[in-house]
Order: sequence, then structure tokens, then C-alpha cells
Amino acid sequence: MTRAGASKPNKGSAGWGIAAVIVITLIAIAQCSPAPKSEQQRAAANFTSQTSEAIASAAPPAVEPLATLSIKAAAKDFKAVYSAEGLAGAMIFSQNCFEGLAHEFSWARLDECGAFDAMAVQKLDADPTSSSSEAAYFDQETAAGRYLAAVTSAGEAADAADQRLEELQTKSAALVPRAILPQSETIQAPPTEAHQEDEAGWEVPA
Repeated sequence: MTRAGASKPNKGSAGWGIAAVIVITLIAIAQCSPAPKSEQQRAAANFTSQTSEAIASAAPPAVEPLATLSIKAAAKDFKAVYSAEGLAGAMIFSQNCFEGLAHEFSWARLDECGAFDAMAVQKLDADPTSSSSEAAYFDQETAAGRYLAAVTSAGEAADAADQRLEELQTKSAALVPRAILPQSETIQAPPTEAHQEDEAGWEVPA
């Protein structure tokens, strides 16, 4: 029996209390993870979302280990593209690389795309000609998120994807081309033999 005068729980007040906690939590999350501020940042975020969704729908093959040879290939591609067209050309190359995964996916190609971006990130601060679009696209967190989104969309577990990214970044840093012509200089295609000598001796770290 209920003792006379005892008050019953106010369900309405409890409900409002829970709702208030949820709202406060969502506000805190929003503050910790701010939405992209500029048009360029929104474009970079949308590109990541679109490509990762396209990769997931392409039914990728079973997960394969990080392709070290792909990192070496990315270094050669980055050197050629950056020397000729700077970060503007590098951004176009990267976008084509990730978009191509939705049509013909391979883990080796994905690693090449990610390594190319990792090298562009390291060159971003040193390139005075980079536009706001390129700075947003090759922002360190944005580039890392683009690779992680693609990797997890293709079937890699989140923890394993983080380890894969860390290994890719470490090996990419060791292969960033050191000799990049200043953007102010006129760039001409080198002879085949000279190009072969320039590429000789590149080694992928163990």
C-alpha cells in the first residue's frame, strides 16, 4: 500500500531530464568535432564520404597486407606530378586515384593512393603556391581520414586500419622525394637515362 501523503515519481520531469542530458551530450560532441568551416573543407569531406561509399558498394576483395611496393610507386608518381604541376596537379591525381577504386578496386592501389596523399601532406607547408582547396584537401587529418574511410569501407577493422595508416605514413615519410624543383623554375622533361639515374637507389624501408 502507498503511504498517505507520499509523492509519486514525476515521469514527465524524468523524461525532460533525460532529454536534457542527451542534448548536452550532443552539444559536447559537436564542439569536439566541429563541422568543416569553409567551402573547401566541406568539399574535401564530401569527397571522402562519396568515395568511401562507392568503394563499399564495389564489393572489395578480402583484406590484404599493406603493399610496400605501392608506396614506392606512389613516391615516383608524386615526384613526377609535383615537379610538373605542384599541389594542384597532386590533388587532381589523388582524386582520380580514389575515384578509380570504385571502378576497379585493389588493396595495392588503395595503398598507393594513401601513400601519395601522405607525401603531399608533407610538402603542403613548404609550397607557397598552394591554394585553399589544396590546403583543405591535403590537411593532415583530412588526408588520413580519407585513407581510413576507404580502408574500413573495404572491410578492414578500425583498429587494424589505424595500424595500417601508421605504417603507411612511416614508410611514405622515408620515400618523399628530396629533390623537388622550385615552382618558379621552368620544368622540362628530363632524358630517359637521366630519369633512370635519378630513380636509381631508391629503397623501400624494411
